[in-house]
Amino acid sequence: MAPGARDQELGIAPDAFVFLCFGTVRTDKDIVLLLEAFQTLPRRNAVLIVAGQVRHGEVGARIAEAAAADSRIRWRPGFVRNERVAELFGAADAAVLARSETWTSASLILALSLGVPVVAARIGSHEELLGEERAGWLFEPGDVESLRHALERAVGGAALARVKGEAAVAQAARLPPWSEVAERMAGVMWTAAGESVEGHSARSPAGRASHHGDGLS
Repeated sequence: MAPGARDQELGIAPDAFVFLCFGTVRTDKDIVLLLEAFQTLPRRNAVLIVAGQVRHGEVGARIAEAAAADSRIRWRPGFVRNERVAELFGAADAAVLARSETWTSASLILALSLGVPVVAARIGSHEELLGEERAGWLFEPGDVESLRHALERAVGGAALARVKGEAAVAQAARLPPWSEVAERMAGVMWTAAGESVEGHSARSPAGRASHHGDGLS
């Protein structure tokens, strides 16, 4: 996003440190955990944008409530078109994935490919994708205080965040194509379910996975 554009379009101060939580709003994303951690963050220059289509209304209601109580939280519900996705990530200094489940997140891969470092739970897949903390900041899964501390570390090191953003691009370059990642995810899921992937491509996550719009994990 061009200089000054994010403050004009999103009402964000030029010196703000912007976190982005992007993707379909569901209970398993642990977005409520993120809200709790962010609201205890003392940094007044921190901004949290939550954007995506609401799947679970109770989570959407909690986000709206938090945004009403804390002006640093910007709630952008609804489907996000492809061209707007790049704008949102371009406005962000860091992306945040609060979920603690072991899952290869399309949102995380998208953030890395766009040069945005990520705050994520310390689980195997995230540690590998982020190169430990070369391309982001890790926190203990499900721990609101650990997440708050990770957010604090990110806000307190804006210059370091830019270095981590460069590392994010390098990490993304090492990844296989998204279609291959999706196929691997599908194989793991169907094997775990005791089913063969063969003959189930129309139902499998590989058939549904997309890195466009806000239908992201």
